[in-house]
Amino acid sequence: VRNAQFVITNSFHGMVFSILFEREFEVIPLKGELSARNGRIEELLNKTGLAASRDYVKAKQVIEQMRKEAFSYLVEVGKENGIVQ
Repeated sequence: VRNAQFVITNSFHGMVFSILFEREFEVIPLKGELSARNGRIEELLNKTGLAASRDYVKAKQVIEQMRKEAFSYLVEVGKENGIVQ
């Protein structure tokens, strides 16, 4: 993905690496009984604004905020359970 000019994927992780390496991409949704897996792809595209445009600067800002929130949550849970001081 790092060296690709364009990525076509049906995978959440393929999409994520495309975003992180700022590569143009297209997601082909899964069909049938696997279609339930499309939800997290759609959610990330909507949260980052990439569903509407490929603004990687904005998307990376959103992803960084999501990382900070996730890290804070993990620290808090760790404190509550005596794992983190």
